[in-house]
Amino acid sequence: MTKYPLAVCVLILLILNTGCIDKPGPTPYELGRDKLLGSALTIEAIEHLKKSEERQRRKVGPRGLLLIAYYSALSTGDAGTQGKSAEFRGEKERRLNELNKEEMAFLLDILGERHGVLQKDLFQIFIDKIAKDPDKIQIVIDAYSSERHDKTHPELNQILKEVGRAEPIADALGNSKFSENVKLNFVRLIGEVNDPNIIPKLETQKQKSSETVAAAIISVLYQLGKKEYKPDILVKLNSSNPAIRVSAARTLSLFDEPATKETLASLKDTTGQVRIHAIEALVKFPTKDAVNTLLDILYNDADENAKQLTIDALVVHAESGLAKGLAKTLIGQLYQTEIPKDRLRIIAILRTERLRRQIKANPYDNLEFQLSEFFQKKEDNDMVKSYLSQLLNDLESS
Repeated sequence: MTKYPLAVCVLILLILNTGCIDKPGPTPYELGRDKLLGSALTIEAIEHLKKSEERQRRKVGPRGLLLIAYYSALSTGDAGTQGKSAEFRGEKERRLNELNKEEMAFLLDILGERHGVLQKDLFQIFIDKIAKDPDKIQIVIDAYSSERHDKTHPELNQILKEVGRAEPIADALGNSKFSENVKLNFVRLIGEVNDPNIIPKLETQKQKSSETVAAAIISVLYQLGKKEYKPDILVKLNSSNPAIRVSAARTLSLFDEPATKETLASLKDTTGQVRIHAIEALVKFPTKDAVNTLLDILYNDADENAKQLTIDALVVHAESGLAKGLAKTLIGQLYQTEIPKDRLRIIAILRTERLRRQIKANPYDNLEFQLSEFFQKKEDNDMVKSYLSQLLNDLESS
């Protein structure tokens, strides 16, 4: 019978001692990752990650994070404050040389997470690695074929642009694993790299590509010096395919001479990006025939970027003497514009020197008084009032 009280005692002791058992804490890898990616505490992160590298059988994570940490510690100066610049430079170079495909894939995932101040170091790792081993550019290019990296395309674009090698990007145009949108992005990147030596390869790829991609290639070929493609580009502005019209319109601002008729037509295109490229062309080639349409875009366009770009375009037209009476027109529009952001755009134009001169040079309509009255009696948005106050102060002091 004594075995039952004994069992009860043992059970009680186990229950009492349960609270004294240490719970497992975060691993060195978890600590290091948190210190680095969560707080950018590189020196502390390095110590934890080195322990993790020693203990873990799979070392991709700690090795990738250690490379970021060494880059960051050197770029921020943290290494110098610890007297470890020489040591960290040596580690950085060694690890960069040893960086393999699997670790680069891991770093691509980190790049897509967008860790603020560490992004510039991640960019530099890829740029430096490709400089040492040019074939590694393919890892970056191949990332465009994975849905996993769809949101990382802006970062990948920046890396490829900084690397500045058009040939492997052009080669990718012939690979069926990339979508048409990705190929259009590749063509734009080739244009940004701007290397005329790629012309023969681009012309070959043009023959093999879809109509949409071929249209984008033609625009880049014109940019690279193949001026004979201008008639083809102008024809494509009338395509029923919006993507083809966008590619053609992108070239309007690159022409040596204006294509005024085509630009004015594109200014009324149903696709916002076409209108945007037409506005960009009008900044370079202003014409008085565009002013009314630009004002309509400023007031009514559904595309916010198109509206914003009309600010520069209208100022250029005013400075070129092609928008007489613009100040009077805009001040009148202030009373009719309900959206504060649109009134801010109007005020941004009025604040430019040329428009202020128009206001001062028109004593008959008393435009300055109209602005003051609008400020006092009509405007009820604090931000708009602040910018309008600055405009009135500028006018008073001029």
